[in-house]
Amino acid sequence: MIEVTTTAMPRPEVLEKTYRSFTKNITGVDWTKSICYINIDPLPGKKKEVEETEKVAQKFFGKVVSRKPKAANYTLAYKWLWSQPKKKFFINIEDDWELLEKISLEALLRGFDKSKIAVPLRAYSYLYQTCPTSPSVYRTSFFKNVSDFMKGEENPETQLHEYINQNYKKYADKKHRIVNIYPYGEWRLVVKDIGREWMDKTDYVRPQMLDKKDKRYKKKCHFTQWLVRP
Repeated sequence: MIEVTTTAMPRPEVLEKTYRSFTKNITGVDWTKSICYINIDPLPGKKKEVEETEKVAQKFFGKVVSRKPKAANYTLAYKWLWSQPKKKFFINIEDDWELLEKISLEALLRGFDKSKIAVPLRAYSYLYQTCPTSPSVYRTSFFKNVSDFMKGEENPETQLHEYINQNYKKYADKKHRIVNIYPYGEWRLVVKDIGREWMDKTDYVRPQMLDKKDKRYKKKCHFTQWLVRP
């Protein structure tokens, strides 16, 4: 079995595509015995879709533990999620990614040594300087510490990177050495961002995508929830 953490919005059709690709292509896992911790943040006018999103998770995992807050906060979602897993490693899967090829869980776990906190699946064709929140296998003990560190006002990636900058010397000589990117030593992309397609078809935007004159405008590091474009 494996534990999975997911930050989600009420987009059941997107989550269905994500979970189908991961459960189909990650081999060596009994998904019927695996646990999914999922945070489903609300969106205006999408109350029914919250329950539908939870049902999608229940289709793919033996046990689902859900958090459905009344107010959206991307950071508090991660703070809760990363405090939940009990095993040595867990998989972090945001709700809008597609796994493009078959990978064994054993191969991913081989990417860890004592210095590694994560094995990200390559989503970007550049050198990772730190740890992403895109699909990755995480070392549970490290991310529980990150969870304790996080506050609700700043973007979770900003706080994750801040924590690493403050503590990475405990784990490696250089920041990028604390992760081992799969496929190891190659630049082939194995996960695809499918959230962009959804975003382009809706009026939901990140605050930093608004005009700076808009009072709701915030820098990327302060992004904690989606807004409706006026």
